[in-house]
Amino acid sequence: MSDEPPAVTKYKTSFQIDLKNKWKKALEEKNSRESKGLPVISKLKANAEAKAEKQETRLLKKHLLEPTRAYLQSREDDLGLADNLNKTKVVNVSGPLSDQPGFYCKVCDVILKSSEAYLDHINGRRHQKLCGFSLRVQRSTLEEVQGRFLKLKEKGQNSTEYNFEEEINKLEAEKAKRKEEKKEKKKRQREEESDNAEIPAEMKDMGFDFASFGSKKK
Repeated sequence: MSDEPPAVTKYKTSFQIDLKNKWKKALEEKNSRESKGLPVISKLKANAEAKAEKQETRLLKKHLLEPTRAYLQSREDDLGLADNLNKTKVVNVSGPLSDQPGFYCKVCDVILKSSEAYLDHINGRRHQKLCGFSLRVQRSTLEEVQGRFLKLKEKGQNSTEYNFEEEINKLEAEKAKRKEEKKEKKKRQREEESDNAEIPAEMKDMGFDFASFGSKKK
């Protein structure tokens, strides 16, 4: 702050008068603090400190009043996003939200128009807060991480062995099926050749096709 008063014109305006009064008040406050041996703090710095103190008080109050919520957990239930895929459904636009087209969230009582928007909603802060969860994840210990890796390793080994046996059975079944189809095809070819051999040449020349008799629907 300057010790010199603000410049004013010959014809003083209300703005200039107000500015000079503020300057006098700030100068008196500065002289008073200097006479008492207190540090001189600028108005801008004082406002910033007051704002920071107010913000800290508000956050502390919010933290004390808010209930403690559980840590965020992984979802194990099926969301059923593909339940109505390729299905025709009659909807009531003027009815409740649960009957309208889209994905309905009964916790927040809102309707989302797409599966992407629905996923963003249920993973958001508002939905998790109403479900009693915070967005914080509980930190795992070293023993828990090691145990999790062992379970995944065992599960992967069992799954690999099971899938290998299943693939072997599938290949054998497909091979037997192809062999049977090939056998049936050769049998039909032999029967057709036998039937054609019994037909007289005169009949063949006249255009008679005895192999097609009885094959047409009446």
